[in-house]
Amino acid sequence: MQVIARDNTILLYINGVYQPAPIQDATLDTGNIGFLASSDKGDATNVVYSNLSVYPLA
Repeated sequence: MQVIARDNTILLYINGVYQPAPIQDATLDTGNIGFLASSDKGDATNVVYSNLSVYPLA
């Protein structure tokens, strides 16, 4: 998954495929990165995130 956030536009790529309809949201101009994992059945969930890169857009 790749997320590109620039100004008020968020673009998503999943498995290298662009997901149409960019998200437009002008309510926030700064933010943080967060991850969430859950289970449909309420059981304990273990998740490993790897190869995370964060870099500014030129």
